[in-house]
Amino acid sequence: MVRTNLIQMKIAVFSDTHLGYAQYGLAQRFADFERAFTEAVTKIIEEGADIAVFAGDLFNSYSSHPAAKYAAVAQLKRLHEQGVPVYAIAGNHDMPKVFRYGRQVELDALERAGLLRLLTPKGVELGGVVIKGMNYLPEDKDIRDKLLSLRPEPSRFNVLVIHQTVPGAFEHARPENVPSVDEILSLGFDVVICGHIHNAFVKRRGNQVFLVPGKPQELIVAISRYEGTVYRRFDVRSIKRPKDSSNMTVSYTHLTLPT
Repeated sequence: MVRTNLIQMKIAVFSDTHLGYAQYGLAQRFADFERAFTEAVTKIIEEGADIAVFAGDLFNSYSSHPAAKYAAVAQLKRLHEQGVPVYAIAGNHDMPKVFRYGRQVELDALERAGLLRLLTPKGVELGGVVIKGMNYLPEDKDIRDKLLSLRPEPSRFNVLVIHQTVPGAFEHARPENVPSVDEILSLGFDVVICGHIHNAFVKRRGNQVFLVPGKPQELIVAISRYEGTVYRRFDVRSIKRPKDSSNMTVSYTHLTLPT
């Protein structure tokens, strides 16, 4: 159970691990994706994160290789045993195309096993921090209204987790169908975490952050915490929330792993 009475909360963020992907048809690449996921989990534990947020595409296929399922269970179990709950959304690779409006077979099973919790637009509140999530929406249709209908909760520190190619963070995004980084920040969330884009990206606007973790080889851990000592390992940058607005500090951490 996550500790909600902390003076500070440390949130580890990662995304797009694509377990089970034998890139180029190579067994070595299959193993590389598993190794990157394992190293990400190790880093989360070493840094003492209170919770972990995963922004989609845990698996490379909704019907993943048994070895990929085993790797997911083994690593999520490590986090569970360390008392680090995982909150996740489904990416496009986690869902069969015909069911891409809410069904994610593998992630449902992991949630039933108690190894993660799937986020919804209603969100979950953890000690004054509200985390909302929306699974991947197919971008061949206009999804602007659905994304722009999301709203932060008043008098809370609000985090939104999505999995889309957002214009302004990805050059090949579809601006006619998907709202831009600035439009999403205009909703008022303190931090927006976006999966699906494999290159790490961070944009700060005032007291807000739009963060793309990228694939694990590029950015592993992002940390937000209550006011207190600023975390300063691995090129940490921070912004301060106004004292009348939840007294939060946001910081993010870049860590390069071997590919």
